[in-house]
Amino acid sequence: MELKRSHRNHFPLAFLVVGIDRFQSTVGRLPPHQRSRVGAQILGQINDTIREIDLAAAEGPDRFHVCLPQTDPDGARLVAERLRERLPRVASGIDFTVSVGLASFEGSGSAPAFTGMLGEAYARLEHGQALGGDRVVSSAVPMARGHG
Repeated sequence: MELKRSHRNHFPLAFLVVGIDRFQSTVGRLPPHQRSRVGAQILGQINDTIREIDLAAAEGPDRFHVCLPQTDPDGARLVAERLRERLPRVASGIDFTVSVGLASFEGSGSAPAFTGMLGEAYARLEHGQALGGDRVVSSAVPMARGHG
């Protein structure tokens, strides 16, 4: 729905997929009740970081979706970097990092299908994780932690 609204009103839209890096060897090794608590803490921190008009949801124990209406690629990258920095601090005593895949629509031209944007964000997340994680990937060339 947000993608259609963005296209109709010529507003930018960004979509993030946040993933816990090396989930099985970090958060995934915890008992189920602790894993659930960490997931809830991560989703809570995401909601504390984004605006009221933005939407966030858990897609699984290690993946979270964030829809950023009226957000251009630069603004989305700032949000993604904030999440990358803040999320690992939500669970004390558990050492993990996150990566973020970012896809965006500028608000003009042909609107991509939602599944296309989601697939693009997932591909970028997986690319960042394959490069070692702890990064935001918003284009074909990811920026390593602490850069850009």
